[in-house]
Amino acid sequence: GFQMLRYQFWGFGLFVFAISGALTALRNELDILSVVMIAFVTGVGGGTIEEGETRLCDHAHGGG
Repeated sequence: GFQMLRYQFWGFGLFVFAISGALTALRNELDILSVVMIAFVTGVGGGTIEEGETRLCDHAHGGG
């Protein structure tokens, strides 16, 4: 249902943020370990921010 769709969007957002971080690292000609680290931090950070915004919006509209 809705919860599964929400997790799918969260996963997609995490993926997009991670790819964005990895591409930025590659453009700056960093080594592979740095690319992986930046992709991880960007993905988790972006996913965390997105989840926080979702929770704030839910709370503002009387939910959760």
